[in-house]
Amino acid sequence: MIKIIFTLIFFLSYNKILYAKNFNVNLGLSTFYTNIKDPNYSFVNKYESVANVNFSAGITKTFDKISLTLQTNRLGNHLIKRSVINNKTQKTLQNHSKLTADTLLVGYRYKRIVPAIMVSTIKLEKSLYYNNILQGKSKQNTILTGFNLAYFITKNISSSVFYIMPNKKIYLKDSFGLGINYIF
Repeated sequence: MIKIIFTLIFFLSYNKILYAKNFNVNLGLSTFYTNIKDPNYSFVNKYESVANVNFSAGITKTFDKISLTLQTNRLGNHLIKRSVINNKTQKTLQNHSKLTADTLLVGYRYKRIVPAIMVSTIKLEKSLYYNNILQGKSKQNTILTGFNLAYFITKNISSSVFYIMPNKKIYLKDSFGLGINYIF
């Protein structure tokens, strides 16, 4: 039921923002930590993902104090390589993953602070390599939800912290991160 409600909000918001005369373009950078509990493998360094910086672009429309933002990382999406240990064989493998996310944020602006809920449709592509030989591939699509708290440093620059809720389909226990956005 929650997925249906968020999907309806997404489509209604998308059309309203897309055809609105006054909307703002935003560009952002973020980094985040993902707590993944995959039963098949364990990460050699679970903090390795923090070093990766993600680029996103989107549009924002504010109605009174309600803020709607559509963002994607498709323009700056890149492959992330991490070392993993196969839990059955204890062999060290290379996990190459690419995450594509399209996100809707609905927030309420109070002075310089904007708390928001996030809904993302994601595609996660993974490839496992042993001695540079492909061992397997997977592609998963799912919906992630979370919370974002933005603080406007200036009229055009905001910093944010966010939390992404657990998702069993991709073995995500939770995720959190930091971001900065420039709004034109």
